[in-house]
Amino acid sequence: MQPSPTPNTTPDEFDCNAGLAKWKTGWSAYKTSWCCENKPKGCDEAARIEAARIESDRVELDQKAKEEEAEAARDEAPTSCQGLKMEDFEGKAVTVTQTSTLHGSVTYTYIISIGGEIRQQTSDGGNYLIGNHASYGDMTETFTNGDRCGSVARSATITYTFGPELKLLKANEPSMCIYEYEVQLPESDCAQA
Repeated sequence: MQPSPTPNTTPDEFDCNAGLAKWKTGWSAYKTSWCCENKPKGCDEAARIEAARIESDRVELDQKAKEEEAEAARDEAPTSCQGLKMEDFEGKAVTVTQTSTLHGSVTYTYIISIGGEIRQQTSDGGNYLIGNHASYGDMTETFTNGDRCGSVARSATITYTFGPELKLLKANEPSMCIYEYEVQLPESDCAQA
């Protein structure tokens, strides 16, 4: 199994062994959902259904927040960028690099082809297809069907904003091999779109 190169990860949200013997009465619905989904501990059919409902609600709220952020970013965009959509930039390739916050001096270079694919090149030798273009949102793009990471196909969502320079603002891995990026495109690109 290939290691999962990632600039940011988060520790386990819960200790799923703590209170496991009495999980039905002692755990919150959120802990039950998280442990059932991520560890599979604390699961029965009713718990799985509740966990799925809670996760669905969380995903829906996360998506709504992302859409609101994208709308706010679009509204704050320079005048020359207002009204543009990501489709207007299709075919543009951008390359952004960052140093890992977890793996010392390892650098990650992301080659993003808007409307195409995302590739990750790591300074320690790993090169991965993060995903192929699947869809556009307003100021977002979704990539799916990347290289496998264990049993999971890599995928990503990019939220684009505009600013004075090309910059990787944020890279996150909320779950194994599922990436979220925020990329600032140069305002000067708007005039060419």
